[in-house]
Amino acid sequence: MWTHISQLGKIIVSAIAVSWGNPQAILDATMMLGAFQANIPKESIYHFFAGFLVMTPIWFGSLATTMHLLAKN
Repeated sequence: MWTHISQLGKIIVSAIAVSWGNPQAILDATMMLGAFQANIPKESIYHFFAGFLVMTPIWFGSLATTMHLLAKN
């Protein structure tokens, strides 16, 4: 039981490190979001950011999980 939780903890920490520990990724994402926001109508901006907030942990979580699984081999 605890090994499963500790493995999940390692994956979560890896996802946080990948997403927040890379200043270049933060700058790139900020510039990209600003460029995308300029092309979105005002009434759709909240939907755009809601989608961004939902997909970010899924994306980085899947990256961290994939790297974790590949590192085991």
